Amino acid sequence: MKLNSTLLKVKQYVFNEFVNVTCDCCNESDVSVLTIHHLKYTGDSVKYTSFSNNETGRIQYYATLMNEVLANKDNLRIMCIVCHDEMEGYIREVKRGELPTLSECQERVPTHLLDMFLLTLKRQEVIE
Repeated sequence: MKLNSTLLKVKQYVFNEFVNVTCDCCNESDVSVLTIHHLKYTGDSVKYTSFSNNETGRIQYYATLMNEVLANKDNLRIMCIVCHDEMEGYIREVKRGELPTLSECQERVPTHLLDMFLLTLKRQEVIE
């Protein structure tokens, strides 16, 4: 999918606030497929679902997200959409009780996602 040039520029502007503009799991560097992952949502978190599911909504999301990046970058990570969606699926399984133990998580979650997965669960206080 070819991104609107304005959306691509806004995403690049936001991502430039990070030291390494690659997926923290697989090292993908194509900005068009990168997204921001919240380790934990707070009251001030910008949520993707609060914006329209179109190019204008995505531009608004990333532009609004810039304030959160500047204020709370430690809570955010860059991930490619493929890794992000896969990891979020595993997180939903944990929250539904389908992956109830740490050893089951370590067996099921692919190695390249495991550190980010565990960090997210720790930040969300799902595991210690």
